[in-house]
Amino acid sequence: MIRMSAFLMAGILLSMRGILPSSLIMASKAIILLIILYLGTVLFLRRNSVTGLISGGLGLTIISVLGWLTVLLHDPLRSPEHILHVQERILAYEVELTSVPVRKEQSWKTRGRIRAICAETGWTNSTGEIQLYLRTDSTIQAPVYHDVLVVEGSPDEIRSPTNPDEFDLKSYLAAGGIYHRDFVGRKQWTKADCTSYDIFGYSQLARQWCQRRLDLFIPAKQEHSIVDALVLGVTDDIDDEIRMDYASTGVIHVLAVSGLHVGVIYGVIIFFLKRFNRSRQGKWLVALFSMAILWGYAFVTGLSPSVLRAVAMFSVALIAGPIQRKPNALNTLGVSAFVLLLLQPSMILSVGFQLSYAAVLGIIVFYPVLNRLGGKQKGRLTRWLWQMTCVSLAAQLLTFPLTLYYFHQFPLYFLLANLVAIPAGTLLLIGGMVLVCISGFEPAAMLLGKALGFIVFTLNDFIRWMAEVPGNLIQGIYITGTQCILIYGMIGVLCILWIQKRFGWVVVFFVLCCGYAAAGWMHHAQAHTARFIVYHIRNKSAMEWQEGGSSLLLADSSVSDQDIDYHIRPSRIANRVRAVHRVTFEEGMKISYIPFAGHTFLYVGQPWRGEPLNLQVDHLIIGKEAMDPPEAMMAGIDFGNLITDSSNGIGWVESLPDKSKVYAVGREGASVIK
Repeated sequence: MIRMSAFLMAGILLSMRGILPSSLIMASKAIILLIILYLGTVLFLRRNSVTGLISGGLGLTIISVLGWLTVLLHDPLRSPEHILHVQERILAYEVELTSVPVRKEQSWKTRGRIRAICAETGWTNSTGEIQLYLRTDSTIQAPVYHDVLVVEGSPDEIRSPTNPDEFDLKSYLAAGGIYHRDFVGRKQWTKADCTSYDIFGYSQLARQWCQRRLDLFIPAKQEHSIVDALVLGVTDDIDDEIRMDYASTGVIHVLAVSGLHVGVIYGVIIFFLKRFNRSRQGKWLVALFSMAILWGYAFVTGLSPSVLRAVAMFSVALIAGPIQRKPNALNTLGVSAFVLLLLQPSMILSVGFQLSYAAVLGIIVFYPVLNRLGGKQKGRLTRWLWQMTCVSLAAQLLTFPLTLYYFHQFPLYFLLANLVAIPAGTLLLIGGMVLVCISGFEPAAMLLGKALGFIVFTLNDFIRWMAEVPGNLIQGIYITGTQCILIYGMIGVLCILWIQKRFGWVVVFFVLCCGYAAAGWMHHAQAHTARFIVYHIRNKSAMEWQEGGSSLLLADSSVSDQDIDYHIRPSRIANRVRAVHRVTFEEGMKISYIPFAGHTFLYVGQPWRGEPLNLQVDHLIIGKEAMDPPEAMMAGIDFGNLITDSSNGIGWVESLPDKSKVYAVGREGASVIK
């Protein structure tokens, strides 16, 4: 099943990347033809090694084409009613909320499914997923799951990244079928109806009831927010500082309900029911009861994809016992991935999907080897500590390339942090589930709530201390996608070399190392090229000169740390910038002349009222609608290129004479000059 899943993934990725044509007819013809060839090979040719190889190749090719076909069948843009295909101006739309609204500072964040749109010709049916931010106040009833809203105005199509190396929100949301978002004012939306609940709706109601039970007996916000996350996967109330501490110590996975939590519940069930697991009837009883508990847990956690993945995996393992088949962990992993990708092929682009399957695969492959290396451990505590260390190392071996690629950081003390966080998380998970079950008996529930609150308080203190240890976190690591793939190739070759011990694999490993070094050198050479960037930050001015690992940032004082982290820092990481000097326009002049890397730059952020400057510059950057080209010429500025930054209004930019020769950052995204 691992091979079948791998070929299915290959077909899905080739289709998503546009390498295979987006023709449903062509994909259907291809799979029918291949099935005919496969059946002809199996039924009419004499069986030998050659025909076996041909039929095997055809079978795996069919699986890849099935992945191609699955992507096309699940593509929401194939519907002619999709909102992306609407050419008319949209005046309003009707949307059904498909996720539980999350409370933000001044709005509710939620997801919806568009049902109809109102254009100048009237209301028509439409489709499409949308991300909504609904501004509200105390006078407006909060939206709830499955509400139907009528929203005035037109939703915005999500833009591609507007700054170099910025997080690609468009691709991230498109993987979930979302192509639009809307920031809706208080008076722009009204409730029209509430549809009947489906299974997901009832799941959310159960989750909210359990959360109220937990919060009632663990009143402190910092404590109950951690328990809510561990037991139910509700992370809305977790303090940002605590979240960062968990992330920087490598234990953030404890707060995300996933395979770890399902595995703990599975282990507890099997421990208490092992005496019934001797006869075939007993095995069926244990399997069915265990599956009922696991799927019930998935139900009260909101049927999230991460929990569904884990429950599906354990369900396959549970069924293997009664049918008298020894469960193969790799095949179980392959079956669950195969089924989930058939149901939702876009899941392959989910970072959570990639990390969870990489972690489980690492544990399956490397844990037995690492555990044997330690020999026999004396004493239960020593044995348990060694096993926990092996599990953490095994999971990290296959997740660290993805961690470096996506998050550009690596926690050095993750082993120590996990040795405390995982046992504490296990106690909190089991204790939280027991608390929900006994919440009707208040004296016992209050006592257990206080105990759980104390465990969370102690755990948070430990994690906070770990986060403050010098050298805890290596940040600013950048590897390319090619390097990430090559790392996995090197890990695979080392595994084969461990088993076969042939010199040929040493040569392959050396070639992969050379490829990794070459990819790193090419990126290093490109990163150290001098560049000037005018960033796109809405209604703000920010520009940066980067060269040789250093940079000068000239920006408004209103450019916050959050703006820098989201819009500017990714470019610095990609270009290995270490030393940063920032100057705000209040500290310097709002008219700044800077020569850099053979180019001359002039920034004008206020009207010029003095004598003509008589300057000749390569690049003129205008901010705050300070002057138009004729005014620049009157001010004695002779320029080659004209750039208007994102502090200028689009209307003002559109009013400029000969605007085709103007690079408008607010309209076209960041300007990068090398």
